[in-house]
Amino acid sequence: MSALLAAWLLPRFVLRGLLEGFAMLFAVGMVALIAQMRGSAESAEEFDRASVEAEPRVGLSGRVYLYFAALLVLYGGLETCLSGWLTTFALRYGDKTLAVSEYTTLLLWMSLTVGRVGASAVMLRVGEKTVQRWGLGLSAVFTAALAMAHSAVTIAGFAVLLGLSLAPFFPATWALLMAERPTARQAGIVLAVSGLGAAALPWLMGVVSTGAGSLQVALALPFAAALGLLVMSWFRPRVPAIVG
Repeated sequence: MSALLAAWLLPRFVLRGLLEGFAMLFAVGMVALIAQMRGSAESAEEFDRASVEAEPRVGLSGRVYLYFAALLVLYGGLETCLSGWLTTFALRYGDKTLAVSEYTTLLLWMSLTVGRVGASAVMLRVGEKTVQRWGLGLSAVFTAALAMAHSAVTIAGFAVLLGLSLAPFFPATWALLMAERPTARQAGIVLAVSGLGAAALPWLMGVVSTGAGSLQVALALPFAAALGLLVMSWFRPRVPAIVG
């Protein structure tokens, strides 16, 4: 929705004022979040103590820990590369208006949301590994096809397909992680490190695009990330969780 709102507001307001407004809203949201976290800190600590007393501590081995962290780093970069650069890609190679290009990114986010609902239903009947691998394989195919698209309609269509194919990865991978019984701290760190890929890979994609003079060439980066994740899905470490 932020992309849609920005596309609607940009023709009506000065860019600097618009950015300041979004920054203010972000600051207000952060203050509210911090206040909420402080309010629930004591109850969370009490719950953690009760959980420790009720159940034996479990945790991931080093290899499994690093494996899931690497998966989330690559996936965070893959998703953010596509969502972060799709507007620019659609503006250059599809429709030449910013509003329509922003709608393309909105389609990606909408299909991701709908796809995750559908993926949850599919995983009631199909294993997580199968769903994860099919989604990654299709993501690689659709990313390569997106690089060759030259019309607004085609780019929008591949945005929808990419959203649907990327959608199963996170719930499937998280289910596989939970099956290894990580500690709460380990699970939190694995989730947090996805931000490293989300920051690094889009930046690297911009560097590649500038150096090659083509955003189509730079799509090789998310394509390689999807293939890398697909290969990694076949080589999950078979090390049992460590009881500590």
